[in-house]
Amino acid sequence: MVIVVGSGPSGIAVAYGLVRRGFPVTLLDVGLGLEPEIQQSVCQLKQSEPALWDRNFVESTEWFRTITPGHLPKRLLFGSNFPYAQAEESIDCPDKSAILNTSYACGGLSNVWGAASLPYTCEDLTDWPLDIGDLAPHYKAIAKLVPFTGMMDPFSSIYPMYAEDYDPIELSEQAAKLLANLERSRQELERQGLVFGASRLMARKDQKGEGAGCIKCGMCLQGCPHDLIFVSSWLLSELAKFDNFSYRPNVKVEEFQEESNLVRVMATAVPSGERLSFTGSKLMLACGTGSTVQIVLRSLNLYGREVQILTNQHFVLPLLSFSNVNAYGNASSLQALCQLFLQLREQGDSTRTVHLQLSSYSKALECGVKNTLRPFYSLFKRFISRHLLGRLLVTQGYLHSSHSPKISAVLQRGERPLRVCGKDIPESRRLIRNSVWRLFLAARQLRALPVFPQLIVSVPGQGSHIGGTFPMKRSPGELQTDRLGRLYGTQNVHIVDASVLPSLPSSPITYSLMANAHRIALEVPSS
Repeated sequence: MVIVVGSGPSGIAVAYGLVRRGFPVTLLDVGLGLEPEIQQSVCQLKQSEPALWDRNFVESTEWFRTITPGHLPKRLLFGSNFPYAQAEESIDCPDKSAILNTSYACGGLSNVWGAASLPYTCEDLTDWPLDIGDLAPHYKAIAKLVPFTGMMDPFSSIYPMYAEDYDPIELSEQAAKLLANLERSRQELERQGLVFGASRLMARKDQKGEGAGCIKCGMCLQGCPHDLIFVSSWLLSELAKFDNFSYRPNVKVEEFQEESNLVRVMATAVPSGERLSFTGSKLMLACGTGSTVQIVLRSLNLYGREVQILTNQHFVLPLLSFSNVNAYGNASSLQALCQLFLQLREQGDSTRTVHLQLSSYSKALECGVKNTLRPFYSLFKRFISRHLLGRLLVTQGYLHSSHSPKISAVLQRGERPLRVCGKDIPESRRLIRNSVWRLFLAARQLRALPVFPQLIVSVPGQGSHIGGTFPMKRSPGELQTDRLGRLYGTQNVHIVDASVLPSLPSSPITYSLMANAHRIALEVPSS
């Protein structure tokens, strides 16, 4: 039996690859879910027209109401904290210098992501013990498992569309106008190191005969009432079709121990606290960087040993478009996920990019404006709604991990076992300022200006792109892994989540995480 820990994207991908090869697989998971009373309210939304929705409940799910200048609140699902519940209690950061999002939820942090998906390129993998040819077949395999929306455009020559079956993405009026502006200046922008295209999302436009499709209710950032945004727990039902797969929720894995050719896993039953033990021929750790670091350091008895977690520095920058559209008037008929991707090649570096995800008007953007202009918002609400909200767009940016802060992590004894501390670097902020300046210089082509004063630079880890603690190496040493994610000094312990990525390119991480986990599942020896 192979033991997989975690039902996030990497856990589901490795389990799927293993069961398809015939391995008996048991997936251990805490598996927290949405509270029953909230789930009941969500079902009522799904079964009725938006005009009949309980507005009090919908407003209670708007986690972004507390957005203020310099502060980004934690993203919730339908107002619920369950994606982080219990797991966040294991993290200790006394100086608030880092955020290490960790999840015990069924589906992990994919419950609260934005669905943005891109593959890595050959340039992104120059410091990996593999190349794009090793990952390409697995991008294709994952694309057959999960839904995609996107379109074939010149961007696809750099970032291939591995999916053969995908729904076309429907852009908002704001995003469509911006894309048209960019298209008119494509060659000039490419000379400036900026490439772009419509976003690609792991999401479906309809439920394939199971009910209504996207109704453009504008709730994408709060939670999709029709469950159209991919969550890895979707695939548990697909795995359940295999006789050689079993799912064990309410199990919190604490540590492992190799015994001869077997791996013994020690765990705790949730919530009873009963001690449990499982034995398998192989162990696949896929529970996310925060949990995997704790399990590995505890198993190796490395209390007090400092390890580093890589991050993609995250920042948020509003743009003010030269043209106005009636976005505010259509607030209830929007798709609020990312609309366009922009990749800005770092100056003086031919292999690194800054990744930008552009979104058009949403209720979250309106809340940001309201909280920024308070108390003037109420005085000028009519003017703002007519002349400002229809011009506002927002970009989320990510830097490559080589130019981003790191998080120091130390396992200690006590109630909050993983003590973390962010280590900021001046180069990160310099690169962000340079990127904003380059967008300003491209304002004529973009037909939009960056709003410099509203730039928000997140604390290390806040963008949830973290990993690299046990990197894959061609010749691994202590606390490193081989190309199969096998931890140095062990025979049958494999790490398959972001902890093993040697670096974190700036592009979205989930698609590549799943492809790499699937690759390990197909390459791991059967004996």
